[in-house]
Order: sequence, then C-alpha cells, then structure tokens
Amino acid sequence: MGATITKVALRRRAITNGRESLYLDFYPAIRDPQTMKMTRREYLGIYVYTKPRSEMEKEFNHEMQTKAEVIRSMREHIIYYLKQYLIRKSDPILHYHS
Repeated sequence: MGATITKVALRRRAITNGRESLYLDFYPAIRDPQTMKMTRREYLGIYVYTKPRSEMEKEFNHEMQTKAEVIRSMREHIIYYLKQYLIRKSDPILHYHS
C-alpha cells in the first residue's frame, strides 16, 4: 500500500493596507512538529503588495514570491523524504535482512 503524497501549494490571503500574506497550504494535513497537531497551513511571514504601483514594488513582489517558492519547494522535499524514510523504516523486509 502506497503512502499518500502531501501536496504543498503557495497561496495568498488578503490583509490590510493593500497587501497579501503568503502561506503554504498542505493537502492532506501534516503534523506540526512543535504542537504535534494536524495542520493545513503554515504562514510564512512574507507579505506582498496586492496591486504594485511602482517598479520597486513589482521587483519586491517578485523577490518575495521567489523566496516563498523556495520555501515551498523545501517543505515539499522534506515531507516527501521523511515519509519515504518512515515507510522504509517500517518495512518488515528491511528489518529481516538487517
């Protein structure tokens, strides 16, 4: 039986003053290592302009979007490799041969 692969999506949520907060959306939910509770979201503390007006704001949004995408990719890889490790560790065939 195969493990469910967790999808990690980068999403935006509107906040005050014409800005948006970037967060990661996990499906299915993952266990938060600090609280040990299941969670679907991780807020990154990265904010972008909803409607950038100047070239500087557009560049800022692009840099923050790139930074958030790197974090998303890292989280996705960490979750994938942790699940693979746990699956292999619990495999009875590996314990038999070791």
